Amino acid sequence: MRNLTSLFLRYGSPIYRKFRGYLAAGYSYATLDITDASGNYFQDHKGFSYAISLEENLHTFKNISFTLEYAGYIDDDTENFTMSGISAGFRASIF
Repeated sequence: MRNLTSLFLRYGSPIYRKFRGYLAAGYSYATLDITDASGNYFQDHKGFSYAISLEENLHTFKNISFTLEYAGYIDDDTENFTMSGISAGFRASIF
């Protein structure tokens, strides 16, 4: 993969006991750099994206949270191409 760019709008639940979930929807664009027997070429894919995530704030450190997210970046039926992923994150608030 040469690049993956996504733009999401996120809707989250209220924080309940330092835990919350959120849904996101948006648009993704990916460029693949493919090398095979016929040579090297690029392939672009774009489309609707979505994500489902869980976030937990730590009790001891109120400004630190961890997230776990599943995202469906691209589902292109015309070219039989699907790109999705699971990610884990760490966030620290400065203010």
